[in-house]
Amino acid sequence: AAGRIDALANPETDPASGQPELKHTPISLSAFSAKWFGLLAVIEEPDLSNAPISYWAKARIEGGWRVELAGGRDDADIEEIAARLTDLEPNAEILEYADTKTGALRRAAFIDGKLAAVFVGSNRPVAAERAWLAEQIGKPVDSNARLCLLAGRPPVGEGVGRAVCACMGVGATAIETAIRQGANSVEAIGAVTRAGTNCGSCKPEIRDMLNAIAAEQVKEAAE
Repeated sequence: AAGRIDALANPETDPASGQPELKHTPISLSAFSAKWFGLLAVIEEPDLSNAPISYWAKARIEGGWRVELAGGRDDADIEEIAARLTDLEPNAEILEYADTKTGALRRAAFIDGKLAAVFVGSNRPVAAERAWLAEQIGKPVDSNARLCLLAGRPPVGEGVGRAVCACMGVGATAIETAIRQGANSVEAIGAVTRAGTNCGSCKPEIRDMLNAIAAEQVKEAAE
């Protein structure tokens, strides 16, 4: 919540240029002991400025916002935070799963049949298919997919795989599919999936995937 780099640097600056004294900033660090972890995808930007939690970081996604959270010993309980962040309207339909033994808590809110918010929490770092969960925000979700929401993972065959292009939210599955369907260059893959079309930092990884699949196809053809 207070994770700003400028909060760490000394306020001393050069009298002529105004450059901060970045190379002389003594700090002390201590481990943060979290009692729970959470992942939130929600259609509206949540106001976390006064939230009773020690750690949060939010980012814009196509259908709304994604937030990573963690609560310390003196913070609000995970149940309170999940309800606070997903109860967007009084008439929202709520679907919830809780396991007190493992500390798992899953909560989804639907408004007019569309997913408005989903919260996945645990007493361990959250293992969930983040990109897929984010893609469901604002969309109608059928009964089978609702159970998958509570599991934090997509139906079989719908996973996006590991994240490759963070800018465009493109996973390995989409890139591999594009390659196998004929996209034979980084530019062609970008035209199909948009991966690598913003900052370009993922282009080397895309090229490696392209070369690996091409080598695999040559081997299969030879056999």
